[in-house]
Amino acid sequence: MAKREIGTSLKLDGEAQFKAAITNINQELRVLSSEMGAAVSSFDKSGASISDLKAKGDIYGKQLDSQKEKLSVLQSAVETARTAQEKAAQTAAEMAEKYGANSDEAKKASEAVSAVTKKLNDYQIQANNTTKNINQLEAAQRANTTELENFQLKIDSAQIDKLTNNIKSFDSELNLLASELGKVTSSYDKNKASANDLNNTNAVLERQIAAQKEKQQALNAAISEASNILQSAKTKAAEMADTYGENSVEAENAAKAVAKAENALNDYQIQANNTTKNINQLEAAQRSNNEQIEKLQNAWLEKLTEEFKKVASAAGKAASETAKITAKTLTVGIDAGVKALTAYTGAITAAATAVAGLCKEAIETGKAFDSSMSQVAATMGTTVDQ
Repeated sequence: MAKREIGTSLKLDGEAQFKAAITNINQELRVLSSEMGAAVSSFDKSGASISDLKAKGDIYGKQLDSQKEKLSVLQSAVETARTAQEKAAQTAAEMAEKYGANSDEAKKASEAVSAVTKKLNDYQIQANNTTKNINQLEAAQRANTTELENFQLKIDSAQIDKLTNNIKSFDSELNLLASELGKVTSSYDKNKASANDLNNTNAVLERQIAAQKEKQQALNAAISEASNILQSAKTKAAEMADTYGENSVEAENAAKAVAKAENALNDYQIQANNTTKNINQLEAAQRSNNEQIEKLQNAWLEKLTEEFKKVASAAGKAASETAKITAKTLTVGIDAGVKALTAYTGAITAAATAVAGLCKEAIETGKAFDSSMSQVAATMGTTVDQ
């Protein structure tokens, strides 16, 4: 009876492919490990930025993909080795039963079982180590993601603070303008304010309105940016809660960022409404102030018109008296008449100028007229009244 030949080692189906695949993956992992070392060393010295953390996260992702691929190959190798082990064990049992436990056939079959078992154990150890590596990488990736999220949350938080401080900077200027307006308006009786007083008030009101409008623009910009930050924070909070759990540190930090952005946005919106109200009130005060200025101007024009009428009337009377005296001077003599007419002509010219609105010149001309009349009277031997 022919004996069945039993080898001391067994070739696993696909074993060469398993080894080649694992070798290639290990080479990829060494390259990725080198990339990670270079990335970490570059920002350990200068401090990590968002781009640094993203680059680190990308490498973690590639490492995880390679490790998971390696695990898949190893798991296939384990299953193949386990199947081969079962077959080898069955063959060893058959050889021991057929040829005896101490027969060469049984011993060779037993050695084959040991060889395949060793391969099985080796693949299983590699698979366990790879699983451990995957767990460590996932933990590192999670820590990096958390750091990245916290970094972004800090940036968003700092931006909210910057927007808030920018809005506050307008308040100091507006407080100074309010104080200045108080000093201007307290310097005169509102019922007896002059045009100069009201113009000074208008100047301060104009600056207040300009400052309030500038603040309004800053608030509108802050509302837009805070809205974007809030939306981003809400998205991150949902991701953190979904990935790490609602009670995780990551989710709690994201929730705090959402609350800060919401509070800031609400505050900006309230301030924007109040600023609009302030602008409306200041513009109403400015309109009222302008109405008072217009009333003063109208009153001044009315008074000036009355003065013009009085001067015109006086000038008309002077011209009439001049005509009467002119007739008398013609009977006195040509020389005296020439002198009188010269003075009368000046008086009439002055009267015409007064009617045109030059009150001061009319008064001066009146004085010249009285002097001329005195000279004429002396020449004629009469009194000024005559």
